[in-house]
Amino acid sequence: MHGIKNGKSNLDTVVSWIQEASPDTYVLNVELGNGAVDSVFGDITKWALDFIEIVGTDEVISEFGSFNMFCHSQGNMFCLYYLGMYNSSYVKEQLPDYDLDSFPTVYNYMSIAAPAAGFFGDNSKFQALGIETNDIARLGGSLFYTPSILQLLINPTGYWRDPMHLDVYRQLSLFLPILNNEISHPDFALNKQNRMSLNYYKMFGSPNDGVISPYQSTWYGYFKEGTLDEYVNADETDAWENLGLRELYEAGKLEFVDSELHHSGYIKPPAEDYFYQEILPYLLE
Repeated sequence: MHGIKNGKSNLDTVVSWIQEASPDTYVLNVELGNGAVDSVFGDITKWALDFIEIVGTDEVISEFGSFNMFCHSQGNMFCLYYLGMYNSSYVKEQLPDYDLDSFPTVYNYMSIAAPAAGFFGDNSKFQALGIETNDIARLGGSLFYTPSILQLLINPTGYWRDPMHLDVYRQLSLFLPILNNEISHPDFALNKQNRMSLNYYKMFGSPNDGVISPYQSTWYGYFKEGTLDEYVNADETDAWENLGLRELYEAGKLEFVDSELHHSGYIKPPAEDYFYQEILPYLLE
């Protein structure tokens, strides 16, 4: 699953790497809506439901009963929603025509530069002015959550996590607090159980990411609440227990990888050897 501001063609190189190594391997390169534009605009929950429908009803994947995921950047939001919530009560209500309990399950999950714990702007710059995007974005503060119409129109607002207004975030954000079990909801236990069912969960991030802010979010770390210059690691957050990360880690099924790569470096030709060594074996297992 590709990231924001891109379509599925952005992962054509990755698809070619997989198929060159294993020509008989089936690869589903998912497109939601019209690609790049729809990756930015829309209701992220609606797109997550579309992702569940596309993947869950794919005839080849369904025949096998399980599959491996390679998800880049924002694409992880849809992949994580499938992993944790595909057979939840809410999704069953929204997709009543399917037997969701029979949908294929996720075996190995390669999380590539994910805003897993949310994000607070990004580190890109307006080239002509040298102004960082996140400096402008942060002026919005808690306004990203109110009115909720913004969350129904712009995908990244669904995982916008303001460390200075986490109380507002938990109350008003419609997507990430549920996905990450930060609040009580009817499918809390199911979400955790589904994640703990993974055979292997490998999270790739890097201080050189250059886009996700903070980059620690790629490993479920984040800004310490109420600060913009202190950080907590995954095992210091509620996600460690609430998402079953501790159990996965203690079972040797969770790995945090510092790739030293830029955010988009994983899917470009210079990273081919890295992909073959660190990622491909888990996609072919």
